[in-house]
Amino acid sequence: MEADRAVLTLKDREDMRHPPSVWTDPSYAEEPLERLLADYVTHLRGRAQAVSPGTVDKYRKTLVSLVRSLRSHGDEPILAALTPGAVNRWVTDQHQKGRSEDGIASRLVAAKVFSHKYLYRELELTTVDLLRKVPRITPPDRPAQVLTDEEREQVLACFDQPTFEDTRNRSLVSVYMATGLRFKEVLELTLANLDKVHVDIVTIGKGRRERRARLSPRALKYVREYLRDRPRDGESDRLWLQADGIPLGYWGGMSIMR
Repeated sequence: MEADRAVLTLKDREDMRHPPSVWTDPSYAEEPLERLLADYVTHLRGRAQAVSPGTVDKYRKTLVSLVRSLRSHGDEPILAALTPGAVNRWVTDQHQKGRSEDGIASRLVAAKVFSHKYLYRELELTTVDLLRKVPRITPPDRPAQVLTDEEREQVLACFDQPTFEDTRNRSLVSVYMATGLRFKEVLELTLANLDKVHVDIVTIGKGRRERRARLSPRALKYVREYLRDRPRDGESDRLWLQADGIPLGYWGGMSIMR
């Protein structure tokens, strides 16, 4: 039985190999994936069209996870090991670990982009996209979960003290609920993003696209209350500041949400 398993394993790995014709130079098959990954991260950070640090980190973590999967299955982490079979096996591993379908779909897209746009298009190491036969995952549509009016009132009631922090936090959370912008977009708003006359917020969102969101009358009221207390002697143009004039950071924003 063990011998049969060994034969099957060897046969499976033979089936997973790329034909020699996929390499523009045969030596590229032996390129270490970890070195290519490091070069890819540098490439993303240095692109003329900016890639957000969060996106770069997502790609890095995705490809590190894929390399770990190769190692866990006894494969040497070289470019030749980046096969549809290995990637499908990695996806299966994630399902078995109970990862969300949306997260798995997003990581698979990151791996396919690395193969197509970087290895094939940018570096021209291959004559074809190595992962072209790997289908993308389309998670099932789920209805959006939204807060009821009563729940919104309960959230805003958390900030009921006459302090600078509660005034700012109530304003920030009301903008987040009223606009539907991503939390990071709300957190990084500047004074220039806020059009107090037309009650609009204009941001540059994901994909460098301009997004315009309308504030509700109540959110605008809370923003105006906060602006009266916002420190004026700081050098930052960020909308959300701490009492000492320093911009509110990511973890500070997350503590408010908690």
